[in-house]
Amino acid sequence: MSDAPQALRSENFDSEATQAFSFNDIITSMEKGRGAAEAIAFFDNRTQGKIEIGEKDFDKIGPKAAQVLRDAGVTKLSIQPGKDSDHYEVEFKKALEIPQDPATDGSRKLTLGPKFEADVKRDGADSYTIDKIKGLTAESKILFQWREAQVDKIQLRKGADGNAEITSSGSFAGVSKEQTRSKPAEILEKAKILFERIENMKPAKSSFLEIPKLPHV
Repeated sequence: MSDAPQALRSENFDSEATQAFSFNDIITSMEKGRGAAEAIAFFDNRTQGKIEIGEKDFDKIGPKAAQVLRDAGVTKLSIQPGKDSDHYEVEFKKALEIPQDPATDGSRKLTLGPKFEADVKRDGADSYTIDKIKGLTAESKILFQWREAQVDKIQLRKGADGNAEITSSGSFAGVSKEQTRSKPAEILEKAKILFERIENMKPAKSSFLEIPKLPHV
């Protein structure tokens, strides 16, 4: 049995437990035999770990964000916070095939999943970069034939007309292709809802500077 205080135990680590972390948790940990450095290190390790959300817990991130995930057939979402970007891993019930218009999209079908991962970064209020993508292909015409190209990077931003502007780049056998097109503003709004709700779940990092010095330490 762990000697960590109840709110700090890994089996209780979720968004609510994260919010419950406090200076008192560290004091309690120290009273149970941990030294100051060990207690604070334990606290930091628990708050800087991967966030994992199963389908049954989607409502914890908000009804709108939960609906976005369920509509896409997502069964599990994992986020590893990083300094410049966060690494997302997504599992789907099955691979999604999304029809596209070759005239405007440059492809006739997107295939997403059943597993997807990428680094996600917010560039501004209405701008996102999804990079180092794995698990997304576009059926595009390359060298006069329809081929499955790997989508490597997507930039999503608000266009001058208020719609979502998407620039994607992909590759097939060393041949690269970039395509920019306009999509309904709803796509950007869904991305913002999901991103902001997940951002709100991230715990703040503690440090020695944020913890008052105790008389007996």
